[in-house]
Amino acid sequence: MAASISSPDRIKINVSNNAELRAAQPKNTTLAYEPKQREFKRKQYHDADTVTEDKLLLFLVEEVTGRPLKAKSRKAADDVPHEETRHQSPREDNVREYLKSLQRRDAQRP
Repeated sequence: MAASISSPDRIKINVSNNAELRAAQPKNTTLAYEPKQREFKRKQYHDADTVTEDKLLLFLVEEVTGRPLKAKSRKAADDVPHEETRHQSPREDNVREYLKSLQRRDAQRP
């Protein structure tokens, strides 16, 4: 059985990881994602801030779907493969289907 990491040690590890990630991120990436990350962290999930399919789905249902629609964001050039524009996504089947159902609902609105 693996040794359990104490809460103070877990905090130090998280702080270190966050510092390393921020140093590697371009400024605009940080500016774009920081507010979204703060909002997700406010939920205070019991296993910290790791994004999982279940937590993402819950967050979308409780926090995001009731918001008014925004304009579509800019996209990468057509010749750039999709795999090169994003990191691995936490959107698995359940989240993907939920988002599709929201898109269908919004497309039916007058």
